[in-house]
Amino acid sequence: MKNSRIFALALCGICLLGGCGSRNGEEREKEEAVMAAAEKAQEDLHETDAVDGEDILSSSDTMAGDNTAGSTTGSTDNSVNNTDNNADGTEAGSENELVIEMGPDREVWEEGNVICTLHSFRLYDSPGDVPVNEDDMYTIDARSYMDRSKFLLMQVDIHNIDYKGDPDDGSINVSRFMIVPEEYGGLGDWDNSYPVYLSEAGTGETDYYHVMVDEGETKSFTIGYYVPVKDAGELRSKCRIVVSERYFEIPETE
Repeated sequence: MKNSRIFALALCGICLLGGCGSRNGEEREKEEAVMAAAEKAQEDLHETDAVDGEDILSSSDTMAGDNTAGSTTGSTDNSVNNTDNNADGTEAGSENELVIEMGPDREVWEEGNVICTLHSFRLYDSPGDVPVNEDDMYTIDARSYMDRSKFLLMQVDIHNIDYKGDPDDGSINVSRFMIVPEEYGGLGDWDNSYPVYLSEAGTGETDYYHVMVDEGETKSFTIGYYVPVKDAGELRSKCRIVVSERYFEIPETE
């Protein structure tokens, strides 16, 4: 487009000088000078276009590179975010699991660090349906509400990081895991449920709830309760697990 304009200007200059008729020698010289100037202008224009073209190409390449880099970065960020989300979902655990951390700087205060994972919650209509021998239960604290209760079983994995245990025998007392009403009087005169069953209970009444988990060791236990609720929905909506005065929602039952 620029070439056409330059050439047109050169022709106009020739016509104006020569009147588009016969030309004498002086006029021919002027015409040749104009044509030479036009050709020089065309050469300069070609060089400018070539440089501009290189600049445009270079700019386009840079932009393409930037876009590619941006696209790659975005892809990487998304991948990281997805990983974080997956990781976050995995660390949160399922709705059937509750993780309670105990220690000097953890959610439940303790002199040493212990991580307890509560899972596999299952509510039975009666103890007769439970795969537990009633002779192995310790029901002294549940006698006032046993006849109107369901039976709750759960699994507890205790990972002892560096807790020295009870000063007397180095044990961990699992009776501290109680089921309680969320609101006082919310379920009649029932105040709380201590465990009535422990799969690896100690011998005798005084140490029934005391289990041995050495430092660096992990042990799994089954714990059972009588709870005066009508179904699993009421268990979750009106009851909580309490540990050292800290309240936790009861996970989904199986």
